[in-house]
Amino acid sequence: MPFVSFDNPIARLFYLSIKGLGNLLYGMGFSAQVIGERHIPESGPVIIASNHPSFLDPVLIGIKVRRRVRFMAWDLIFRIPVIAFMAESLGAFPVSMKKMGKDTLAKTLEILSGGHVLGIFPDGKRTDSGKMENLKPGAVRMALTVGAPIVPCSIIGAFKAWPKTRLWCQTGEITVVFHPPIVFSEEEKKHKRDQEFIEEINGRIKNIVNTSIDSPPVRRGAPLTRARSR
Repeated sequence: MPFVSFDNPIARLFYLSIKGLGNLLYGMGFSAQVIGERHIPESGPVIIASNHPSFLDPVLIGIKVRRRVRFMAWDLIFRIPVIAFMAESLGAFPVSMKKMGKDTLAKTLEILSGGHVLGIFPDGKRTDSGKMENLKPGAVRMALTVGAPIVPCSIIGAFKAWPKTRLWCQTGEITVVFHPPIVFSEEEKKHKRDQEFIEEINGRIKNIVNTSIDSPPVRRGAPLTRARSR
């Protein structure tokens, strides 16, 4: 699988430039802040499992994490060499939207086996409420197969800024919260085909993410009172 290496100086410069510009724009337009990035391991395979409230989510996570996060992207854009190079530099990898099955699973497992960070929205689509709703088993199953920790992620405020029902975005406050990782024991890794166990882990992830959305952390510089859910 092609993956533009940071040994390529053009790819590295492009990535760092886009990341710097993105941080500037999001800081200005959305007062975006990140909490808990220390919970993402500095090396090795990791799955970031996030709610999917808006069109902004992959960029919000990718810009705010030091390590490159790999996300699925429409395979047709990779037919254009320049666009393909840019997308791969930013961490995207091609997936056929018509045949998302074994091939997609093989690609994601290859990414994790290579020690990369994989960003996943377990709902599989943008949600109607901004919270996690109906989680699919894929993320947990992959984590158990490879032995990767899962870092639950709460994106707060993006649903109000740009939900799927709106064609444009509006400015506001966005907070990205990375929670402590869920690490699996050797015994738990044997349960990758145990649907009940997978549903239990998905329930934990959903509860962690949605609890933070319902009771957002106090933003830096805010009064010392707990922020309310909007």
